[in-house]
Amino acid sequence: MWYLAVATQDEGVLSYMKAGYTHAEAPVELLRFLSLKLKTGWRFDRSRRQFVSTGGQRLSILDQLPEGSDIVATVPALAKADPTKLSDAERDLARYFQLILPKGATPEDNLRVVKRCDAVEEVTLPPKVSLP
Repeated sequence: MWYLAVATQDEGVLSYMKAGYTHAEAPVELLRFLSLKLKTGWRFDRSRRQFVSTGGQRLSILDQLPEGSDIVATVPALAKADPTKLSDAERDLARYFQLILPKGATPEDNLRVVKRCDAVEEVTLPPKVSLP
């Protein structure tokens, strides 16, 4: 736990250590995201902040989410690459993104919006992280 507190410089974790606790939940501020897997044939156009299909269909969900939300590629280099030049495994990895929510927003409150998006095949909540 000491290493976690030093690495993150998180005052909440440091206070747990000083109080003598041996168990701690991850700070809520670290769990403000949803993991997305796009359907085959979809990508995220970062410049326009929209999902784009190979057929040219465009979808945006950011206008339905809290202001300050952002979608980032899990593997940025693959997401930027030309899909025709990627292997099957690389194309699969390029389909993974994270929706980063602004401070004060919870993943659970925004899960429904993302699940309804036609470009998204799968969406998962962040894992429940704690120290033993």
